Amino acid sequence: MKKTKVAPGIFWIEIPEADLRIVCGCPADTVKHLAKRGMIVPATRGGFTFETGPNAILLSDTPIQKGSFANLSEFPLLQMFYKQGMLIPGHPSNTGRRPLLIGLGDQVRAQADYFFRGNYGLSSEDEITASGVPAAAAREMFRVKKWFAFGTIRATSDLVETRAVDAEAVELAPGVVLHRKGFNRYEFLSEGQSVQVDLTLGPGEQFEPSYKLPPRGVRREHFSVTHIGEGDGWDPARPCMGSIICHKGLFYLVDAGPHITFSLDALGIGAADIEGIFHSHAHDDHFAGLTSLVRSERRMKYFAAPYVRATAQKKLGALMRFDEDRFARYFEVHDLVPGEWNSIDGMEVRPLYSPHPVETTVFFFRAHAGAETRTYAHLADIPSFDVLGKLAEERDGTGALTELSRAAFAREALAAVNLKKIDVGGGLIHGNAIDFASDGSEKVLLSHGISSVPDPLKGVATTASFGDVDVLLPGGAGEYLLDTARTSLAACIPGLTAAEIEPMARGPVVEVAPGARVGGRHDGEAKEVHLILRGMVDETDASSGESRRLSAGALLGVVPARPEQLAASTSRAVSAVTVLGIPAVTYCEFVGRAGVAEALRRSAAIRGFLSLCPLFKGIRSETVLNGITTAMRERRLELGRSPAPEEKPELCILADGEVDLMVGARLVETIGPGGFWGEERIVSSSPVICEPRAAGALTYFAVPAEILSSIPMVQWELQETFERRLRTFRAEFRFEWVDAFRVGVKELDDQHRRLFSLVNGLSEIIGKTGQIEGHEKEKKELLAFARLHFQREEALMEAHDYSRSEVQRKEHGDLIARLERFAGEGERRARPRAQTAVDYLKDWLIRHVLLEDLRYRDFFNEKGLR
Repeated sequence: MKKTKVAPGIFWIEIPEADLRIVCGCPADTVKHLAKRGMIVPATRGGFTFETGPNAILLSDTPIQKGSFANLSEFPLLQMFYKQGMLIPGHPSNTGRRPLLIGLGDQVRAQADYFFRGNYGLSSEDEITASGVPAAAAREMFRVKKWFAFGTIRATSDLVETRAVDAEAVELAPGVVLHRKGFNRYEFLSEGQSVQVDLTLGPGEQFEPSYKLPPRGVRREHFSVTHIGEGDGWDPARPCMGSIICHKGLFYLVDAGPHITFSLDALGIGAADIEGIFHSHAHDDHFAGLTSLVRSERRMKYFAAPYVRATAQKKLGALMRFDEDRFARYFEVHDLVPGEWNSIDGMEVRPLYSPHPVETTVFFFRAHAGAETRTYAHLADIPSFDVLGKLAEERDGTGALTELSRAAFAREALAAVNLKKIDVGGGLIHGNAIDFASDGSEKVLLSHGISSVPDPLKGVATTASFGDVDVLLPGGAGEYLLDTARTSLAACIPGLTAAEIEPMARGPVVEVAPGARVGGRHDGEAKEVHLILRGMVDETDASSGESRRLSAGALLGVVPARPEQLAASTSRAVSAVTVLGIPAVTYCEFVGRAGVAEALRRSAAIRGFLSLCPLFKGIRSETVLNGITTAMRERRLELGRSPAPEEKPELCILADGEVDLMVGARLVETIGPGGFWGEERIVSSSPVICEPRAAGALTYFAVPAEILSSIPMVQWELQETFERRLRTFRAEFRFEWVDAFRVGVKELDDQHRRLFSLVNGLSEIIGKTGQIEGHEKEKKELLAFARLHFQREEALMEAHDYSRSEVQRKEHGDLIARLERFAGEGERRARPRAQTAVDYLKDWLIRHVLLEDLRYRDFFNEKGLR
């Protein structure tokens, strides 16, 4: 048995006697790390050339570590299926053995659902049609999908063997046992040998890419394309295929591969500088970056064809275990009309369907400057013309792709443009460079894994390196920087009029290279303060030596606690930086006005307080922080009192003292300074369960929910807190009836009370015995009563035309199916863990009865039901 640390958070366990090769931990770019370290190498057998690699994955106990996703198993599984050949018909590696997916039950289930969507996207004609595709086109898209899937859409359970390690040791293979020793700590036991792994990132560790990137600066232009990835999901030396389009000074991503923020940092661009993302499809090498952008400081615009957006929603929802509609909390969704030119603030984009295993489009972008028009084509994940031909070949009387569709796509792909980037990765699902030997475009770039230009295309095509820029229409950055300066000055110095802002905003703008000093002092006195318009700067106090990192919207050279005082400090650019110079005399004149300095001091004090609250620690945008501090309102509360309910949701952040979160008489959590409450009304439309109660006289700040709605990072933390508090409540909750659970309809309240009693009784029996087997009487009684209750509840909903009746009916059906398995023979054979069964019942009651059912309380009361 052999253990190797591959990269932070990734280990390799090899057990030759059991033919087990286990990759432990699978953050982004795991396959690339394995290839770089030699765990994946070429091999030949039976006339096939393929790769070696893992045949099992051990997942992290937690899906996120230090802000990054720890479990992204799609590419490791795809490497097993297609690169190793475990799923390819007739391949010598296709022996019927399935890869092992190992981990806590909730993580295994999440990864199985996420992989299914990554492998197939939308999985039926109905799902494709539901995304807005006409019926005939949906049929063709589904035929194409099945062709790539070798004729069958298969459940993940048909492809992957799972092992849930929730409480006790499990056998991975004859003589090989895996024992969970604690959070993220596992022990492998085989033939008297023992190897342990800890999947928790250590101090100073982060998940990292397999490559290094040179620092590059990016200028804002009227229309340009910056090339930020020319590799693919397998290339350990380069980021995956992607681009940044700049239009009138605004940056847009085209796809977001793994470690996208690492690429942006190398360019001196923060996620907050990205206006939006154009998304071609949801394979991880173009999708995994969304898992980082979902935690950004503001909602990024998301542009895609509706069927691509639907796939991304389902995949991200499966990975993060949330409802699809929550996608819009993290991204500002803009559906594009396929086949038409869609206007995006003056830039036009035309998405076209590309035949692929998942829903995919290629993009054409064009921009105008006077009479001049320039066009960029981004052809990611296209089929080769040979594969296109095979898709159109008739089988059983019809081809997967019609001849008309085949010819139209080939014609569009070869259309001459000013700049064209093409996926020529080869194989079954990527393009072939030779297809473009006669392309008439001004410039052709070959991408997606190719490292050199094939001989037939020399002189016709070229390749790009990270950070290379093609400027199609120069200029255009000046107005963007001017608008940024105006907005930032208004936020930094309250009370300025537009007439006062304008001459300052039109002051000197300076570009500073990474590592260079920003500004300076002359004869010991500062002549200017600087406003950061782009990039990040470290400012160090000359007397104390303390440093702080500042980003766009911050002022350099002033003392935050005494804004009227200029700072004796040194500033250096962390990335490429753009700053606006403001005469120190002018700055001091404005700040010296009555009330302005005091307002700035108050803002600095609140900002200092926010830095102590975990909810806001990750926010670097001065504009975002200024918006929060301006909206905050200070309030006081006396011992034993609860805040008066507000008409609109708000988040409450404790400044001093303690607050007890109560459900009836039960204490859920005690909150100290920097803690918060009120997330229930922000992330859930259900009635509030927890009541805050002052444990002494205290002060807190209230922030209106609408201020936070556009900050995905905060929304994410609020959702995690909501889920954690719900789990804490569940863990301590005996399903004893209290008035807080009343829905106001006596018949239903009585049935709920009875349902609580039955579940509580069964849970106690299972908890005491530690066995799920047996208890037939209690199980059958619970199943029969649940059926009776649901039938009555649904009858009332149908009679009164309740809008969420379908949601209720689906949830009822899911529970009945689970209870039927719970009471059946198959459940005993499966031998699920007793504690998991107890937790499921508790989870279901909290989420459905206490959340979903409480939604209809006011509705039924208005209908006169009591």
